[in-house]
Amino acid sequence: MNIEKLKNGNFKYREKYKDPLTGKWKSVTITYEKNNRHIEKLAQKELNEKINNIISNSTSSHKEITLKQLVEIYLKDAKGHLKDDSTYPMRVHSMNRVAKVLGAETLISKLTPLYLNKTIPNNHLKIQSKILLNWAYKNEYLDKKLGDFIKKESKNKKTLDDVINGISDKKEYYTKEQLKEIFTTLTASKKYSEKMLRLILESQTILGKRFSEIIALLEDDIDEKNQIAHIYKRCYCGSINTPKTERTIDDLGINKRMIQIKKEAIFIKKMYGVESEFLFPRKSGEPYSYQTAKNILKKRGFNTKTHMFRKTCASLLAEQGVPLRYIQDRLGHEDDKVTTQIYIQITDKMKKEEQDYFRHIDIL
Repeated sequence: MNIEKLKNGNFKYREKYKDPLTGKWKSVTITYEKNNRHIEKLAQKELNEKINNIISNSTSSHKEITLKQLVEIYLKDAKGHLKDDSTYPMRVHSMNRVAKVLGAETLISKLTPLYLNKTIPNNHLKIQSKILLNWAYKNEYLDKKLGDFIKKESKNKKTLDDVINGISDKKEYYTKEQLKEIFTTLTASKKYSEKMLRLILESQTILGKRFSEIIALLEDDIDEKNQIAHIYKRCYCGSINTPKTERTIDDLGINKRMIQIKKEAIFIKKMYGVESEFLFPRKSGEPYSYQTAKNILKKRGFNTKTHMFRKTCASLLAEQGVPLRYIQDRLGHEDDKVTTQIYIQITDKMKKEEQDYFRHIDIL
């Protein structure tokens, strides 16, 4: 400890320490009016406390904590900015699975890229693990950005035999013929739930919105006079809340078929004695259940993913030459990259048109 007498007669006590973040030497000081053995002891004690606080604040995040503890800290932070009724509960579930797979009592400082890539079983958990570990790095619980070392499983490339035999990737949209089969099957049913599901899925195909946003529609949300559908809410786990993204909130232009669907839904409700302000309710009057939809589609031998109808909307619009930005706006995507990469796949009809086009072109 260094002691310096100031011009005003006071004494400045100085102690050096090594900054754990930069490795450089720094110092802390404290001033007393007097200088004696008792004051020196007090000054030394106070200077040591200052140094300990500085070092503690610099390195406190790098504690030896377990994955279970990290998940608890992360979820406490995430609760403030994830949707309470949907995204947050799913994040809780996935993060707890990450902790279970990697070992709840595993010290995060002991994690290695090799261990992570050998242990995490699928791409979904790899993505969730990356979110967790990169958050840990950003908040100084980890010294390395381990999440960037997690490798997603890549799809197998097509072989020459695959190309020759016409083996292609599974399509994530329906053709008009497939839609007709699904809708005809559901319409022919005598059950209320199946008749109503047909109208829900057709609405999803027309509007390009999520299932949760379609079942939240009220009768008044379909404006027949102005041919507008007001999309501003969704139903998740039985509760009505704001849509998944603000981009989804919109007034969509609708065709005459969507207006007819509204009339059919009202007629079906009246025929089965269902009273509800929701356009597509259950018999109880509450919003239609996603699980009911999955069960019906599975029973009928169809794909249970209702999101396929949203993707089909994009494909059918693209097939008809609708501008990309219109499709992007209708589906509520933030950028056209999402729309083009995930939703708009070249349909068989578009491929046929392309082939016909080049049959009449003299390139040379």
